[in-house]
Amino acid sequence: MRLITWGFMVVVIVMLYKFIYEPQVSRRNTLELQIQAARSRVSRLAADRRHLGQLKAELAEAGERLSKLESLLPLEDEVPALLRGIDGARRSTQVSLNSITLGVLRVAGSGTPYGELPITIVVEGTYSSVTAFLDELRSLEGIMAVRRLDISSTPEAAEDSKRSHLSVSIDLVAHVRTEARGDKAGDRQ
Repeated sequence: MRLITWGFMVVVIVMLYKFIYEPQVSRRNTLELQIQAARSRVSRLAADRRHLGQLKAELAEAGERLSKLESLLPLEDEVPALLRGIDGARRSTQVSLNSITLGVLRVAGSGTPYGELPITIVVEGTYSSVTAFLDELRSLEGIMAVRRLDISSTPEAAEDSKRSHLSVSIDLVAHVRTEARGDKAGDRQ
């Protein structure tokens, strides 16, 4: 009978271990892992919160820089003013404008309010008037990138050796905004 009692007690202990204690240990281990993960996340969030002020300041600074840069870019409908600026530079430096050709506006990418407008300008004049014209172009408002600049002597330079006449062909790209920040281009005042 003692043997049966001992056998019964062993079976009860094994059953208690298998069906009660082991699942509780497993649940406790799972909870410990979840607690560690939660503590780690709280630590990361606390560190992020400490940097939040710095990130907000950096965001504000980046927004200000973007606004300043965007103010340098003319709107697409302001291109005539840019062309008048080029013509004004031509008149003030007394170069001859042989041609000015506008290319097709290329939008930088879908969803971006920026584009590139290719412009080709061909002028002729003396060395001093051509360099003055190039300086005037550089001082125009907006952001323009010179893609190609060809300078050559004109046939008049060979005939009149005292005055060098130059022909200059400039391929440039005017960077423009296709719409105002937060507005449509036509809504801008």
